Amino acid sequence: MAAATFNAAGAQCPAGHPANGWHLRRYHTGRGKGAGSALLAAIIDTAKTNGLTKVTLDVIDSNRRTKALYEWPGFQQTGTENLGPLRHIFGFAKADKMVLDISQPEE
Repeated sequence: MAAATFNAAGAQCPAGHPANGWHLRRYHTGRGKGAGSALLAAIIDTAKTNGLTKVTLDVIDSNRRTKALYEWPGFQQTGTENLGPLRHIFGFAKADKMVLDISQPEE
């Protein structure tokens, strides 16, 4: 099973809160079935349709499988955020920022 919520500027998420980005979570039961790839493709297509120039994602630095999924369409790591003392709350110490430039048309 996989879930995604698209939130564009001025839109609202299903709970009615103001939106500011995509939230993508892939559950273990959906792993290897193409759900994550399909959701990522939908995120990229929707961003392009809405005139955005880049897509930015955060991935837990130790999550190699998900990082590979993001690298497949061309996301590049642009930094790492250290959570410091918040690592105990979130259960991980660092998150890598991944960016895909979609400002240029595909060839």
